[in-house]
Amino acid sequence: MPELIPIYRQKLREQMQAIRENDPLQAQDLEHIYVALSVRVEAEERAIRETTDVIDIEESQKTIAALEAITEYPLLLIFGDPGSGKTTLLRHLAYLYAPAQTEFLPFFVRLHDFAARNLALIEYLAQKIREEHRLPVSAENIHHWFDQQRVLLLLDGLDEVNPNRRQWTLRYLNNELQTLPGVDHRICVTSRMSYHLASSDVFFASSELEDFQVAVLKPFDHHQIVEFIHRHVERDPQPLITQIEQTSSLHRLAQTPILLKIITIVYDQSPPDRTLRSQRTDLYADCVDLLLDRWNQQKQVVRLNRFPKGVRLRALAAMGFAAHLQQQRFISEEILAAAIKERLPDFVSRDILYEIAENSGILRPVAQAHYEFLHLTFQEYFAARAMWAMPAKVEVAVDSRKLAWWREAFLLYAEMANDATPLLEYLTQAKDNIFRSYLFLAGECLPRARCQREVRENIRRQLAKVHKKDRYRKLREIAGQLLKAELNG
Repeated sequence: MPELIPIYRQKLREQMQAIRENDPLQAQDLEHIYVALSVRVEAEERAIRETTDVIDIEESQKTIAALEAITEYPLLLIFGDPGSGKTTLLRHLAYLYAPAQTEFLPFFVRLHDFAARNLALIEYLAQKIREEHRLPVSAENIHHWFDQQRVLLLLDGLDEVNPNRRQWTLRYLNNELQTLPGVDHRICVTSRMSYHLASSDVFFASSELEDFQVAVLKPFDHHQIVEFIHRHVERDPQPLITQIEQTSSLHRLAQTPILLKIITIVYDQSPPDRTLRSQRTDLYADCVDLLLDRWNQQKQVVRLNRFPKGVRLRALAAMGFAAHLQQQRFISEEILAAAIKERLPDFVSRDILYEIAENSGILRPVAQAHYEFLHLTFQEYFAARAMWAMPAKVEVAVDSRKLAWWREAFLLYAEMANDATPLLEYLTQAKDNIFRSYLFLAGECLPRARCQREVRENIRRQLAKVHKKDRYRKLREIAGQLLKAELNG
């Protein structure tokens, strides 16, 4: 049914546009924001894969525009920090290539959903198009589209795939995608960075995906920050630019697109004489406060909140922790309602859930009786708030042994906790791996954490030992960087 292709293209473009308009953290004019990629050359990548001492190999890099990378490399694996714009970039590419006159037929796929359904890609795409666009498309139709069109597969969030399905997903991407019908397609996969090699399965993604070129999303430079602010603030932008230039911690946050968007939201809604707070957890708190109160005002919808803000915040924290414990983005209503009931037994849990989903924009329905947080970083923020409110949950999270998945939540918790000693002790006493993942995460938490002096000194000593004596130069370098950050913190 080739006549369905123009209809699909139009519906996909409308879907991407609707996401922009209904996401308070989405840059509405992404096409004006230059997103650069630091791309490792192929020869060095192959050297890394073929070397036992993988972490001691130097890497050559060049910087090119994201769109240029997509056209230059048929198979591209993009790593990026949390909130660096990976999903936004892929959605923008889907929007950009949706019109009929473009050279590719785009498909946007959330890998955690694809892996959970246990379908071949062609069957999955047909099912999703039937569900999302109400088009009578079969797997045979999709097969024909691949035969007749140059396809752009945009596969988002390898790191968000359930760990039990991640190796299957890697094998599928590496083997099955090479047998797709048609020729000259483009495949782009995104994943979070595996910081300090904390998760070997993600770290070796580039080894499993042996034919994929690796790229890294760069943080915004000062010019991009200023351009973004000019395009997204409604007030005089200069006071905000001056604050960022004069506050190094705020400038570091502004290099991340999602945090810069939060900064502009908070700035626009704050009194003119207010100085923005420069801690990441404070920015999230200010943004959540605005979304809980003013999201409907921005949408020009009048809805009254039945539940006090404190109740909604506790419910969000309970749901964030429950979702993160499941290691999922799409969470069933049953699990979320149960989490609220456990935390707030005197309230009707589903009533709170529905009100938050309808009135805040922080939690949104994604499928029948399933929800997701606005962004994974918000799920992590609320998981951290749950640990802050109920410290016993810290041990539950550490015991899950999913360090890469919990990393951001632990960093946020370390920043907000009055005493992060329990977390740091759990990390330093846990059985570590050859990459020193637990120690390095403890070291990463240290500059922003309040903790007992002896715990801080113990982490410093362990880092110093790795810095001086570890057999791997890269690990020595990481330990040295963490020590420097702690001493300068």
